[in-house]
Amino acid sequence: MWAPGATEGTTVAGGNGRGSAANQLDEPQGITLDASGNLYIVDENNHRIQKWAPGATEGTTVAGGNFAGSNANQLDYPYGITLDASGNLYISDRSNQRIQKWAPGASEGITVAGLTDDAGSAANQLNYPIGITLDASGNLYIADYVNNRIQKWVPGAIEGVTVAGGNGNGSASNQLNYPFDITLDASGNLYISDSDNHRIQKWALGQLDSDGDGIGDVCDPDIDGDGVINDLDLCPSTPTGETVDTNGCSDSQKDTDNDGVTDDVDECPSTPTGEAVDANGCSDSQKDTDNDGVINDLDLCPSTPTGEA
Repeated sequence: MWAPGATEGTTVAGGNGRGSAANQLDEPQGITLDASGNLYIVDENNHRIQKWAPGATEGTTVAGGNFAGSNANQLDYPYGITLDASGNLYISDRSNQRIQKWAPGASEGITVAGLTDDAGSAANQLNYPIGITLDASGNLYIADYVNNRIQKWVPGAIEGVTVAGGNGNGSASNQLNYPFDITLDASGNLYISDSDNHRIQKWALGQLDSDGDGIGDVCDPDIDGDGVINDLDLCPSTPTGETVDTNGCSDSQKDTDNDGVTDDVDECPSTPTGEAVDANGCSDSQKDTDNDGVINDLDLCPSTPTGEA
């Protein structure tokens, strides 16, 4: 901590060598403060978030800390962090390509952005998310590092919307080159650390045109151009050309039976709750692999020759 005008700083967390003890940190990255002055630190190489109260001599693990991994109670090289008014932590779980939300006192997190397990550039994917921030409405803005874009995820969304960059890496005014961190001002303007361009880019609301119709998002009543106005659209980032329902959602954005397979590829759209499915969205209670008239979960002879009773 450096006080205003000070010529030297004071160590307020760590400073006891690299390690995983409660009084140590290993490659600390993002930090944030709550209203009480508690410091939340992304302890990257320990795959955990440490909370240090003012004047404390050691920290408390409030997220992760269960070795590197992709389970709900784990993190894998986390990097950025932000905090909402209710005390929920939002963590860029970098190597898991996701953003995890941890409620106060929770033993595991919930994925709120980056809803697949793989890195990618689709609207529901991220590729090395780093810096993150929240606006007053709870919208999450993510520096999607390798994709050279800033993604906005509204609360409950199943995919994000590109609000800055996304035009390949480069130095033109509509491009970013490995964006690293991000913050917002009171007017909603984005300030982006455009790391490999060695610059800070300001993106004003009026510059954003998600559907490319020539109307900036701040004035556009239908940001994704799907024919459903923004205040009724439950899926505000429909891919161009996809047919939507009255809620503004296309089959690629819906998972009606909540089996983890979107409707556009789900061959068994009414999977009973909790049943495991294959890549086609079908569970054993919905399949009859050998076509003998007995579904797989009851079939004791799953390879009956064709035509045998």
